[in-house]
Amino acid sequence: MNAPKRSVISKSWAPVRTHAGIYTGGKVQLSPQRPGVEAGSTFACMLQDDVAVVDATTGALLFTLQADKLDEEKEAILSFALRPKHNHIVTASRNSLLRLWDLETRTCIRTIKTTDVPILCMDFDPTGTLVATGASDRCVKVYDIEKGFVTHNFKKHSGIVTLVKFHPDAKRLQLVSASDDSTVRVWDLVAQKEVGCIKDHMSPATTVAFSNDGYTLLSSGRDKVINFWDLRKQVLVKTVLAHESIEGLVVLPSPPSDGIVFATAGEKGVVKQWKLSSGAICSVVASQSSDNSLTHDQDDSTSPHVAYTDLLVNAARTVCQYLGNELVAVTSEHNFLLLDQATLLRTRQIIGFNDDILSLKFVPSADGNGLSDRIVAATNSNQVHNKRV
Repeated sequence: MNAPKRSVISKSWAPVRTHAGIYTGGKVQLSPQRPGVEAGSTFACMLQDDVAVVDATTGALLFTLQADKLDEEKEAILSFALRPKHNHIVTASRNSLLRLWDLETRTCIRTIKTTDVPILCMDFDPTGTLVATGASDRCVKVYDIEKGFVTHNFKKHSGIVTLVKFHPDAKRLQLVSASDDSTVRVWDLVAQKEVGCIKDHMSPATTVAFSNDGYTLLSSGRDKVINFWDLRKQVLVKTVLAHESIEGLVVLPSPPSDGIVFATAGEKGVVKQWKLSSGAICSVVASQSSDNSLTHDQDDSTSPHVAYTDLLVNAARTVCQYLGNELVAVTSEHNFLLLDQATLLRTRQIIGFNDDILSLKFVPSADGNGLSDRIVAATNSNQVHNKRV
């Protein structure tokens, strides 16, 4: 009895283009400005246990850090941070090592041994000299990335450190950290001590941001409030009820006369733009429409909300000093929505991960003659993906 013939792919066919996954959840960071390269031209994000570098315009995967390694040689990367003014990235992995990578050559150029606990968050100072880390041992440490030693070690948190962020003014040498003890702490690197502690959150803060003048700290979290903290007096200025868990908050460029203009994104899957005036009155001045978000049902009780997990602002893609910035909203389904800041209209979308693809169809051309260069894909998501091929 003859064995059944096996199905094989014809050798006459070869892939012309592949759309691979670029993001599986976790941190996303736009590239900082460096000599000859504008900020936001690429972004880095977590892809399984690796870091992917992606073209911010096309959404194409440029490379992953450990692509040249065998599976058994790859390290499980937990967090990363892009280095300002350099084409470098620092990663923290489960083997307690900080690695500094050159993104041009895709090679590790420096290794620093850390403590034997997972590092969960990192951030560079504006000069690209110092990198702060937050870990599960409740410590906030600052490393000199060039010399490879610890410059500061802060230990006042009573919970896992989930967020660290440097003040954008390099001269101030201040660092902010948040922990699952629901506190946000401000550290002075010159005085080497804590100079402020925010205890006004009922749950861990998920995001912090600085006002354009650098004197106000904004913090938000899953307790559905936004706190405004005066960094000069170290006092709470105002608390605003957001009516949703906030996962992303960014301060937008604006004239000083407008006060503090910022945008939020969270569990409801809608980007909102707010303004805090000089009279401490905070109000929503713009909101992403339902037709422009990922939810189209007007009934919130039955609508399949796709929550936002992060929000970034790409100030490089702008037409003037205060208008035209591009907002990047990251969804819980691992996609990226790019919005115009002025209108909050979606300009394009980058699919981060397809998961199970159930069906593919080419879209007919506009004139009805043949097919266009776009396909639609039905996956196990609530959304139908439209892609250019």
